[in-house]
Amino acid sequence: MRKKKKDAKWSYKDHGFVYDIENVKNEYKHKVRGKWALKKEYRIIYFAWRQIAQRTTDPETQAKFPTYKDTWVCEEWKYFSNFLNWCLANGYRKGLCLDKDIVDIGNKCYSPDACVFVSKAVNNLLIYKKSKKSDLPTGVRYQEFNGEGYKRKKPYQVLFSINGKEEHIGRYATSEEAGLVYGREKSKHIIHKANNLTEADCSLVHFDKVRGALINHAKSLVEYTQSMYA
Repeated sequence: MRKKKKDAKWSYKDHGFVYDIENVKNEYKHKVRGKWALKKEYRIIYFAWRQIAQRTTDPETQAKFPTYKDTWVCEEWKYFSNFLNWCLANGYRKGLCLDKDIVDIGNKCYSPDACVFVSKAVNNLLIYKKSKKSDLPTGVRYQEFNGEGYKRKKPYQVLFSINGKEEHIGRYATSEEAGLVYGREKSKHIIHKANNLTEADCSLVHFDKVRGALINHAKSLVEYTQSMYA
C-alpha cells in the first residue's frame, strides 16, 4: 500500500519572495563554511520578513488569523535585502512590531510608506474586540445581576485594557449609552498615549507618524461610536 503524500509545506520561494543574501551589505553578513550568512543580530529581521511573507500568502495562517486575508507585500519588499535596509534605516530594534495599518486605517499592503515600528502595547491599544456572542457594542459587557443576586438598574459595563490590565470605566442603563462612553473614554486614552510617546513605544524615526496616526484613530473611534449609538 502506498503511503499518502504529505501536503507540501509552505515556502516563501513559491510566492515570489527572494532571499538575496548576495545583495546584503558585507557588514551585515559573514561567511559560514564558505557561504554567506546573516550575522546573528540581523536574523530577527529575516524572521520578520519571513513572517509577513507567510501572513500574506499562506492559507493555513490566514485561516487561523482571518485579518491577514487579502493582505500583500509590495514588490520592493519581496527582496530581503530591501526589507533589511529599510528596517535598519527606520530604527528597528528588538521589542518593536512592524505594523501596516496604524498610519493608514484599513491598509492591506506591507510597504515602506505604510509601515511603522511600534511596541506591542501601542499595537494592542488599537485592537477593538467585539463580542462574538452578542450584538453589544465593543467594550461593553452585560451583567444583569450583581454579586448578591439583585437585578442591576445599570447592567451595561464599560471596560477596556490599559497597560495590559482590564479597567472598569462605569455602568450604564442602556447599551447605546455604554457604547458612547466607551468611544469617548477609549479615545481619550489613545490621545493621552499619543501625547506621551516614549522611545519604548515606537521607533524614533516614526515618532511624528505614530503620534498623528493615534490622534486620527481616536477621532475615528468617536465618530464611529456617535454614528452608531447617539
